[in-house]
Amino acid sequence: MDTVALGNRLRRELDQRTRLLKEGGDLASQLNVHLIGVSRGDIEHLERVHTLLYKEFEDQGIEVYRRALRQLEGNEKELSAIVSAVDSVLRDWCQSLIDHAQQCVETVARFSSNPPSFDETSGKFSHTVSALLDDLRADAEEWFVKGESMKPQDPPPQRTSPPIPSWFPKAGFASAAVAFFFIITLVIMETLGKQVPSTARILVDLAVAIAIACAFAFIGGAAKAEGKIPILKGYEPIRFATEGGIAVFVIVLGLCVAVYR
Repeated sequence: MDTVALGNRLRRELDQRTRLLKEGGDLASQLNVHLIGVSRGDIEHLERVHTLLYKEFEDQGIEVYRRALRQLEGNEKELSAIVSAVDSVLRDWCQSLIDHAQQCVETVARFSSNPPSFDETSGKFSHTVSALLDDLRADAEEWFVKGESMKPQDPPPQRTSPPIPSWFPKAGFASAAVAFFFIITLVIMETLGKQVPSTARILVDLAVAIAIACAFAFIGGAAKAEGKIPILKGYEPIRFATEGGIAVFVIVLGLCVAVYR
């Protein structure tokens, strides 16, 4: 970011703000040199002006720093230069208004028989404003404006799946082959008239379900099974849901039990 261009732009914006302050509002009324009366042209008059100016300096300083830091978009290399440029422009603008306020009050005080000196009051106020600007600058150098962080937050780290071991596909194909040949063997046995004993069929079902589940889990994929486990007729206190290889096991075992009887 071009600090010279930034400084020139801020000066134009603050000069426009100065014209608005002089044209209307409470501050314009206090700086009006044509109004003469009680409690004008004295120290209290200048202090009232300073109170209004302090609020204005704080508000504008916060707004200027907020916009400047947002434009940096987290660029650490340019932070120091930008903060220095903003600080310099703000100090010049604040001091110009402090001097203008003293001149206006002194102009009104000339109509008094014993006009006071305003140098000490203005000097103290200048130190107060300098401390305000020091605080704003110190916060900005840490990417903060009035307790609000202006530094873009880093995006949360993306969760990456762990790499799949090279032996997983081989194990999956092996499991699939075992399941395939096991089923083919059962078919051949049925063709030859050799049936599996009914007491051993649950073991066959388990073997087929495990082989297919392993093949599915190792090769990859997604499956989901939901159901309920009845204990008494009409009373189903246990419900379950499972995914992945276990889901395939449950699905295949259920099909085997239901079909292969």
